[in-house]
Amino acid sequence: MPLLPSTFLGLGLLLPLLAFLLLLGQASSEPEPVVGRSCGASSSSSGGLSSSCGGEGEEDDSALLQHRTTPSRPLQPAPGALEPPPSKRVGEFVAHGPAAEDAEYVRVPHGGWHHKSCIIEVPTGTLRSPHPEKDGYHLLTFPDGTQKDLEPCRFPSSGLRHLDRASSRKDMSMMSMDQGPWVGKAAEEGGSCLLPDGWASSGPLAMFGSAVQSPMKSFTASTYVPTSPLDSTRDTWLYWWIGAMPADYNHVLQPVLMYNQDSGWAAASWDCCPGGNQVRSESLTGLQANEEIRMSINETSPSSYDVSACTSSGRCSTLSNARDLQIQIPLVQLETYNVADPASCGYGTCSRINCNYMPTSALAMNDLQVSPSTTWGPTSSRCWSVQQCGWDVAAYSEGFSEPALWATPPR
Repeated sequence: MPLLPSTFLGLGLLLPLLAFLLLLGQASSEPEPVVGRSCGASSSSSGGLSSSCGGEGEEDDSALLQHRTTPSRPLQPAPGALEPPPSKRVGEFVAHGPAAEDAEYVRVPHGGWHHKSCIIEVPTGTLRSPHPEKDGYHLLTFPDGTQKDLEPCRFPSSGLRHLDRASSRKDMSMMSMDQGPWVGKAAEEGGSCLLPDGWASSGPLAMFGSAVQSPMKSFTASTYVPTSPLDSTRDTWLYWWIGAMPADYNHVLQPVLMYNQDSGWAAASWDCCPGGNQVRSESLTGLQANEEIRMSINETSPSSYDVSACTSSGRCSTLSNARDLQIQIPLVQLETYNVADPASCGYGTCSRINCNYMPTSALAMNDLQVSPSTTWGPTSSRCWSVQQCGWDVAAYSEGFSEPALWATPPR
């Protein structure tokens, strides 16, 4: 059938319209230029964009690119993104570094890694006792007669406590310089030599006495302030102390001689750890080499003790506790932080020791007097031994009227 003229007229109008729509579809499928400028953009030798545009007040293409890719408002983290996952609570060793709150943890003698809010410094002469009304709480009575509640610590401590649980004579054979008392189950209870934030913790010298037959009446000793290390850092700490514990090892009273680069030699009395807290008396600072420090733990009434560190001039740092301890086990302990190279420390040992971080004169704990009497065991160590730095160790215990523990550096 022949096409009518009107048909040609309709096709003439329809074909240009279809061509226009086809061109429009191709244009929309092409990539959008990085910058919508009338001037040209070419690739630079560095692979970035360079602009051929000029003129005062004009922005280059990289600036426009930044404008295009910067969100109009800051991206908000997903709910809970800033919270540690439940399996990585504060104080635990995590696979890729410490939990966020670890910055609030500090090292303390025997307590390992302790939260700052749970380290309570009190005036010398303060009495700590169980709270008469609040379960788990303690009561601090200050020298002026005022009192303050001490609530339980809300944060777990972590890291190593340099104590073994082999306190009976039948287990004393485990305590040797080569192996130490932390083997088997005791090693599991001892913790790692590497603390959560990459600090090295160690007990390179210790000596334990046997459990006394009845609650301890007194434990006294004297030490002399050593000469300072040849080298040190702000993160290096030395603690040299005597301590007394109940038979279950869950508490320790300790007068402590300590060293740090910032504070020098100082002494204080510590009570670890009522309700998970570390209670310490005000420190005696400004101690000088060869100054004598008398240390004592004396029963004042049944289950109550005074802990003191006093200079020969009569300055004392004293702490008391009342009515909650049955003390039976004495010990002498050297405890260090970051003397060993943390990178060399694993769970139970450290292989590289910064021996220049140790004192340059002898560590001596003289006149070890315990009532009722104890039998001192052989020396022990944890993580590393002072003998790795060439120190000589001598325990003057058997047959001596005034037992002592000496460690002497190489000459």
